[in-house]
Amino acid sequence: MASGGTARREIDQTLRLSRDRVERAIAFYRLLAFGLVVPVSIAVNLFFQEGATWVPTLYFSTVFGFALALRVLVRRVGARPSVVYGSVLLDLSCSVGIFFVMSSIEMPLEARRDGEQFVGTVCAPALLSVLLINTIRNHHRAAVLGGAVAALLFVLCLSWHRQYDWFSIRFGAPHFVATSLLGIAGVVGWFSANEARKTLETHARVRLLGRYLPEAAVRRVVEGDPEAALALGGQLRTVTLLSSDLREFTAMSERLPPTEVVEQLNAYHGAMYGEVERHGGVLDKFMGDGALVVFGVESPGGGDANDHGAAAAVGCARAMVAALAAHNRGREARGLPTLRMGIGIHTGSVVSGNIGAPGRRLEFTVIGDAVNTASRLEGLTKLAGAPILASADTAALVAGDKGLRELPSMPVRGKSAPMRVFAVD
Repeated sequence: MASGGTARREIDQTLRLSRDRVERAIAFYRLLAFGLVVPVSIAVNLFFQEGATWVPTLYFSTVFGFALALRVLVRRVGARPSVVYGSVLLDLSCSVGIFFVMSSIEMPLEARRDGEQFVGTVCAPALLSVLLINTIRNHHRAAVLGGAVAALLFVLCLSWHRQYDWFSIRFGAPHFVATSLLGIAGVVGWFSANEARKTLETHARVRLLGRYLPEAAVRRVVEGDPEAALALGGQLRTVTLLSSDLREFTAMSERLPPTEVVEQLNAYHGAMYGEVERHGGVLDKFMGDGALVVFGVESPGGGDANDHGAAAAVGCARAMVAALAAHNRGREARGLPTLRMGIGIHTGSVVSGNIGAPGRRLEFTVIGDAVNTASRLEGLTKLAGAPILASADTAALVAGDKGLRELPSMPVRGKSAPMRVFAVD
């Protein structure tokens, strides 16, 4: 599914950039933390614990060197998977490594007996803190790796005391709870990464669908089957098409600077699009001073099974004419000439869907003879002297509308026989 692939590539790129920023931030604060621990350790030895061992100072100095090297690496290559996994392992091992180092040194028996308390009060919180930091990476594998390694390190800390052997670990209820919490923290990290990706996927879908569907329709599609809505290619549907165009605007624009032309077009399209959205139309495209709008395209059957969006299209056309009248009053107040518009409405079969270059650019559009017919009807409004013309196919679907009156059949370019046309009052 190419459009889904496009969205996934955009999401992967967004996550990659986000992970780079996060990893650089973690590398900086890791370096800052260990950079502060080293002088504090030195000060404690010099001023508060005379004769104390310098092993912790040497340990944290070594860790500071690793943190510095890792920060340089992150700044150069970003958050590559190997760098992320290495960072997780470094943070976890360094958070409890001092315990293994100190417990390996010949110490008094009383100090060794305090080891289990140290595991519960220092090692477990340190490992949990690293896992909490790991959740901001939004990385599935790093979260799982971190949870598994943290639980393993905690069990190793418990079994490291010399008075225990590997087969008689004192593993009580508190230790089981602590180990479980470390594993759960890894699962939470995985869930957080999964939710972050889902959020980005929803955002990507809403952004793409929002280019051509009204807000209410986007909400329905996202809650229903967004993958089908974003599928590359088209589906055969019966829809109602509304083609609009301004009269003599091209000649008028030749006397205006380009910036003013764009400003006037934006104001006009803004007024028209408000009515399109209010009536549930799908904007196919703006074409200079013209627009193509599709009604009845949301559901698999092509919208309302009774009229294929015909009633909504007719109502929208009337509202657009009224909106143009209000827009013209504002133009007259500013000394600008009034605008005139023609609208053609036709109901027929089209192929609708996302068409474009897979992985690069997609655009919702409708293709078929019905599109050309709607455009031809819009052109006939000049000859008919009516701002809105509808085809017989559309009129048949809104037969109860008293505002439709049939005009003499008119020849249409590309058609072998004259068409029945109806003016919409």
